[in-house]
Amino acid sequence: SIFALNHYVYSKNFINYLQTVAAKIENKEIAEPILDNIHEELGNYEQDDIDTLTKMGIEEDWYNKIPHKYLSRRFFESLGIDAEDIPVIDMNDDDIYESESIE
Repeated sequence: SIFALNHYVYSKNFINYLQTVAAKIENKEIAEPILDNIHEELGNYEQDDIDTLTKMGIEEDWYNKIPHKYLSRRFFESLGIDAEDIPVIDMNDDDIYESESIE
């Protein structure tokens, strides 16, 4: 569960970071991989990725067309973590965690 909480802290604003970076890049060729990553974060996988995951025994309907934020919530639930109990990180506070929960 420590990994899950740390992963949440890392990934909760990831798509916002990607969008901010992509918006600042004028060259479409350079921005394209970032835009592709945003597309995947929203749950859209390329057929090569689907084929690879299928070969590993991971069924497509488990992840494809499901935004990563929902996959994360499913991951937390599988570990017995209620997403409402995950503390909000306040980078301006001296404490690492606030007592508030995520949205």
